[in-house]
Amino acid sequence: MQRLYSLGARRIGVTSLPPMGCLPASVTLFGGGNPGCVERLNNDSLTFNRKLGAAADAVKRRRPDLKLVVFDIYQPLLDLVNNPTSAGTYTIGREHVVLLAFS
Repeated sequence: MQRLYSLGARRIGVTSLPPMGCLPASVTLFGGGNPGCVERLNNDSLTFNRKLGAAADAVKRRRPDLKLVVFDIYQPLLDLVNNPTSAGTYTIGREHVVLLAFS
């Protein structure tokens, strides 16, 4: 961040972590045979995201001319995992192909 600032960046956006426990690799490796998200990994993501938010606030206090935004991708992605049809998704066949339909 400091390097970007020293190069003249004054508007920076970063993303939070997604629900890491819902990634297919996480479910396969750490899910213990359960098909759902791995709660421990999701809790780790939440902890990291809280610390990221606190760090971003501290940087903004030290650099009032810096526009720093943390985009929360955790909750929208978790909502999509928990309720895929709310975003217009459809499952087709045995391969569980997911199509997203955005309007």
